[in-house]
Amino acid sequence: MKLVKVVSVGALVLTLAGALAALAPRDPHLTGANPFADSALPPAQRYRFAGVVSQRLAAGSYTYLLVEPPTGPAAWVVTLGKGAPAHTNVSVLVVGRARDFKSARLARTFSQLLFGVVRPTEAKAPLASTLADKHSNKEQ
Repeated sequence: MKLVKVVSVGALVLTLAGALAALAPRDPHLTGANPFADSALPPAQRYRFAGVVSQRLAAGSYTYLLVEPPTGPAAWVVTLGKGAPAHTNVSVLVVGRARDFKSARLARTFSQLLFGVVRPTEAKAPLASTLADKHSNKEQ
């Protein structure tokens, strides 16, 4: 069963990498290099983090999610499919990172964009309530 999960996650990461490569904008000044290839993290540099989805932007077959961890800054993550609904606890496997990423479909530029696999989680201590506390402390 564990092997099936590892193979499934590996296949999903490869599918995501290929699909995001197709999504990446084409820069005529590049020498034929794939823009996502420049953004892909080597396996040793990939990482996970958890947080709560605070914003969600649908863009065709991709979804951009603003994920807020309990501590530290929020991060925009693009993923295949519908992603997760707002106010959902998630785990993110980051497989790539781009700076000044231009989304033609959303007509906006992200100063930093993470490419990742996003999964809803059941947090032992709900991250969503931690996020609410974080925001209420900002208002005081």
